[in-house]
Amino acid sequence: VEFGIAKDLFTVMLFISIGAGMGLSRLATIGGMVAVLIVARFIANACGIFLFSTAARLSMRHSSLLTLATLPMAEAGLGLAQISYLYPQTAAEVAPMLAGCLIVLEFMGPVATQLALKLSGESGRT
Repeated sequence: VEFGIAKDLFTVMLFISIGAGMGLSRLATIGGMVAVLIVARFIANACGIFLFSTAARLSMRHSSLLTLATLPMAEAGLGLAQISYLYPQTAAEVAPMLAGCLIVLEFMGPVATQLALKLSGESGRT
């Protein structure tokens, strides 16, 4: 399905609807939780990758770069939908935290992936 120019409008509406329900006084608390969630997710990814790196014959360097390349958070929307379905009473509390993670990783993720690809020599560019 191609939404054309409407996709930009939908993206803006998504962040406005989440941001409208979030007070500025909670921003410091949510910022800390976002940082903890991102770091925990990064550590969990690293543990999984390094656990199977020997079987996959990956060097420590390539395992580290693969961990960096998997930083983007595409499953945030799915996680939010599942949490909202399973625990509807907590959806309002969890949505700003997942939206914060999504925002941070949407900016950091592509940069981290591009850096990992360049450092590994897999980008096709030098």
